[in-house]
Amino acid sequence: MKKTLILLLMFLLFQTGYSQLIKGSFLGSFTTGFAYNHYKYKLTNYSSNGDLVYETNSLDFTLNSSIGYFVANHLVIGPGIYIGTEYIQYSDEFSGASYKTHSTVYSVAFNPFTRYYFAEQRKLAFFVQLNGSVGYGQNFYT
Repeated sequence: MKKTLILLLMFLLFQTGYSQLIKGSFLGSFTTGFAYNHYKYKLTNYSSNGDLVYETNSLDFTLNSSIGYFVANHLVIGPGIYIGTEYIQYSDEFSGASYKTHSTVYSVAFNPFTRYYFAEQRKLAFFVQLNGSVGYGQNFYT
C-alpha cells in the first residue's frame, strides 16, 4: 500500500511538473470534496425548566471541474462548473420536548477563470488565478 501511494504521488508530481504551457494547449482539472460534521452543545440549567441540548449533523459533497485553453504562452482561460449538495439535520431538546428538522441544499455554478503561470517548460509552475462565479441554489426543509 505504501509503495502504491508513493508511486501515485510521484506520477502526479511528474504530470504537473511537465505540463504544457504553450499557446494552443488545453488544461483540464477535476476536484471533489466530502465532509461530515457533528456538533452537540448542552446548556445545563438553561432555565428553571431544565437543560437545553442542541445537536447538528451535516454532510457535504462537492464536484469542481474546469477546462481551459492557452490563448498565449503561460495564459489560460476557460469555464468551470461547480456542483454541490449539503444535508443538515438539526435537533434540540428542552424540558422533555424535542424538535427535529432537516435541510437539503442543492447548488450549481458556472465559474469562468483566467490563470497565468510563472514558469518555463519542464519546470514546476506557480500561477495566479482570477475566478468569477454565477450560480443557483435551492434549499428544501422537512
